[in-house]
Amino acid sequence: MAGTKFFQYFPNTPYRFGDAEAPVPFPNLSVYIDAFEQVREEHVFYQAYYIKNNQRPDQLSYEMYGTTDYYWTLYLNNEHLRVNGWPLPNAKMYSQAQKYYPNIAVATNGVVIDFNRESRPLSASTEFIVGATVWIPTSAMSAKITKIVDNLATIHFDIAACGSLVSGDEIHVVSESDAALLAADPADPEAVILARTTVEKCYAGWDAIHHYETSAGDWVFPSYSPIYPYQFDWTSVSPLTSVSYFQRLTELNDDMRSISIIRPDTVIAVVSEFNALLKQRI
Repeated sequence: MAGTKFFQYFPNTPYRFGDAEAPVPFPNLSVYIDAFEQVREEHVFYQAYYIKNNQRPDQLSYEMYGTTDYYWTLYLNNEHLRVNGWPLPNAKMYSQAQKYYPNIAVATNGVVIDFNRESRPLSASTEFIVGATVWIPTSAMSAKITKIVDNLATIHFDIAACGSLVSGDEIHVVSESDAALLAADPADPEAVILARTTVEKCYAGWDAIHHYETSAGDWVFPSYSPIYPYQFDWTSVSPLTSVSYFQRLTELNDDMRSISIIRPDTVIAVVSEFNALLKQRI
């Protein structure tokens, strides 16, 4: 791509691409040039732009400047593109969400009953914690807890399917050794249940609830009983719009489409100043 001319003024530094490889000269990408920060204050040099679906950086550069050579200015001028990368096409968002959130999430009633039959909030449990082993009786499978979202009373696990898990079922925290016993015999009397909680709903991870929203777009989370151990009231959010992890990922991807670009009539001047400053570092 012609746009790789961007690196022609970068000073080289020795770089080793493998432990057994000899160092080779490679552009020093850590070089910081403040040219764009300087001209950023001159708003006349910039205009707003919204990246179209399926539009690549080189295509946008050609559309605005008649050449693909300036695609790199889009990244240098927009920190969120440098940090997060170019927005994905809409058609790829579903597969990306499945990649990011491949396992299940279980919404609970927010209450844990421990070994001594004492009740406490899920958020205060010393057994339902990240890394704990659980046994799911109705599905006859064990799993590990990977994340707990307190304001949604939701637990994420390292397994990919809900099995037969439905509302009203229980999830038990057990030791790893007892999980092995239960896998061999789900009714094994020697297995000790350290704590248990009740299921409200099981989701594929990408489809799990990230938050709820009012008609004004304000984030809302379920309310809960004012009486200890504060059982969650899921009916409190039933009239609201739920936003899944997939939808949230799509929203964030769309937000990245709003960028600032150099105006076509000033791009040559800005790039020339950048290259002049870059040469000074060589």
